[in-house]
This record gives sequence, structure tokens and C-alpha cells, in this order.
Amino acid sequence: MKSRIILFILAAVVALTSGSMVGGVTEISMKDVGARKALQAAVEQHNRQSNNMCLTTVQQVIKVESQVVEGLLYRIKVIMASTSCRNPTTAVQCAINEDPEKAQLFECTFEVWVREWMTPDPITVQHTSCS
Repeated sequence: MKSRIILFILAAVVALTSGSMVGGVTEISMKDVGARKALQAAVEQHNRQSNNMCLTTVQQVIKVESQVVEGLLYRIKVIMASTSCRNPTTAVQCAINEDPEKAQLFECTFEVWVREWMTPDPITVQHTSCS
């Protein structure tokens, strides 16, 4: 019984000092490898499902959050812009259009669920909202 109490107190101290609660939403940076993979998957899916003539890419990352929920759920808010590459394409790098009218900036929020143990697709884009 004593060991359970000590374990509970230790878990509470770790949760309080880490600045986040298990299951809670935590703001993170794009230095996080999982966040980068999640954003790449979201942008690729967005371009596959888009009927735009040109590919879009991330111009600016506004906010990145993660939440532990049977894996990691990433919520990523970005500013997207049109590139000069035709959609679809196999080009790896496409520059954002220099002409502001052609760049057509817009904001997107992606929710991406990463479950590394799931095969063949450990990354699932749950929701995309663009305006």
C-alpha cells in the first residue's frame, strides 16, 4: 500500500514539473521530428485531394500542438501558398510563387494522428480545415 502511494505521488510530481498533463495539449516546436513528419503527410494529402492546378506548400508555421491519445495527435496551423509546380508532380522542392497574386496565401489547420505501431500507415490525417 505504501509503495502505491509513493508511486502515485511520484507520478503527480513528474506530471506537475513537466508542465503538461497526460492527455493534455502541449505546444511544441517544429524541431519535433514527429511534428515534421505529420506536417509533411498532411501537406501531401492536401495536394493529392486538391483540384488546384499548382501544388501548395507551407509558407509559415503558426502553431504546433501535440496530445497523447493512443499515439500522438498533432494539431498544426500554417499559412499555405501556391507554388509554380503543377499538381500532381513528383518534384521534391517547389518554390512559392514570387507574384503575390499567384501565391494565393491561405490558412490551414491539420490534425494528424501518429501511431508508430500501426502498419502499413502509422500516420493518419484526421482533419483538414483551410480558409
